[in-house]
Amino acid sequence: MRGIPPLYHWSPAENRASIRRRGLRPTCPTGGRGLAVCLGTTPLDAWALTPRVSGVEYDLWQVHVADTPVHRVRHWGRLAEWRVFRRIHQRGVQLVATTVAP
Repeated sequence: MRGIPPLYHWSPAENRASIRRRGLRPTCPTGGRGLAVCLGTTPLDAWALTPRVSGVEYDLWQVHVADTPVHRVRHWGRLAEWRVFRRIHQRGVQLVATTVAP
């Protein structure tokens, strides 16, 4: 699918070295289709999709998937989640922020 804007993914900071080495791997259960990398249209959409633990540090990754097949999902009455059913190579992800979950 072409023309996809940058998307966003939050991950615990303890995964940072692995993501930099291997990219993002599918870990989000999606029902009948298996595991996916779940991405948000904005950093806030991605945060809303992330199961969080209070006090844990999380990294925000900007993800580029221009030539990757994706499945879009509606949340909050609009397209807010993008699912990729394969690994996203590390050259397509960039660390942009870090925060601690409240």
